[in-house]
Amino acid sequence: MSVIDNLVYAARAAIIQREQREAAVLAKRYARLATQITTTTTSLAAEIAAAGPAAADPAWLDQHALYAQLLRGTNYHMAQIGRFATTRLAAQQEAMVGQGTRDGQTLIRTLGGEAQALDAEAVRGQVAVAQQRLTAYDLARTLPEVAAQVVRTAAAKVALLGLGVSGIAAKVKEGFGGVLTKLLFLSRSEMVTPYRDTTLAVFAHNGVASWQWHAEIERQPAPCGMCIAMHGRVHPIGDPFATHHGCRCLPVPVLPHAPPPVSVGGAAWFAQQDATVQLHVLGRSKAAHYQSGALALDALVGHDVHPDGRPARREVTLIELGLDRVRTPRSGA
Repeated sequence: MSVIDNLVYAARAAIIQREQREAAVLAKRYARLATQITTTTTSLAAEIAAAGPAAADPAWLDQHALYAQLLRGTNYHMAQIGRFATTRLAAQQEAMVGQGTRDGQTLIRTLGGEAQALDAEAVRGQVAVAQQRLTAYDLARTLPEVAAQVVRTAAAKVALLGLGVSGIAAKVKEGFGGVLTKLLFLSRSEMVTPYRDTTLAVFAHNGVASWQWHAEIERQPAPCGMCIAMHGRVHPIGDPFATHHGCRCLPVPVLPHAPPPVSVGGAAWFAQQDATVQLHVLGRSKAAHYQSGALALDALVGHDVHPDGRPARREVTLIELGLDRVRTPRSGA
């Protein structure tokens, strides 16, 4: 394990620790929403049960005072969470820009290069780009819209399926859990992305001509097949770090007087792993094709575009690869 590896591992661990602290804060705030709507939800479920088949008519729900109250409450509390999350994430983005500025210089110096800090205007520019992206998510508007759809869908299912008083509460809780998961995933992405972008800006500011992809291969379990395939690839400094949401891979500088920091590429590293690791990373079908020689790891890298227009990468599907799904034989067959 090289000194650069240790620096990247430490930086990634610090980012993950920050992500986890922020996730705990957001989850705690989010949990209050469930408590605040429980009474209204339970009362509405009782009304639905009492109404019987009539409640299956969407018009019945739309005209019900408790249903309207539930939607208003959901909208209000979700808008509050959206504003709270936006404020929290904006502060975290600014902190990650600062960390990226420091770590970018440290990486260059560790490889024997000279590194100057970004000037204040460049730092403000990195923060502004990150926060423009956060503003575009408009969480105070989009979270209430998604949550309202969760409530509508849950109420409709309960009315149609006759799930009883506890049914709507369970469906709403399940739906809100999905919304929280997406919010936490966004939080994770919007902390590591400013860090990566700033690190690359520091490299460019100091005349670094290329950078290398450093995947989270130290993690147990290992990351996705696409990220492992990208591990060690060298890119011109002008190439953006195009990856999938939630990715924790990071860039490292490549200096002219030193070999690239990642000496063993992802494909070679993966070939050295045992079948259990390969199965966990690729899944049954892709692992079977990989182990048979029909699938090269590098073939998993596909190009995509994020909703905001930024270039992205994703793992290619079996269908796109033209490979068949491998089914597990039935026992005794």
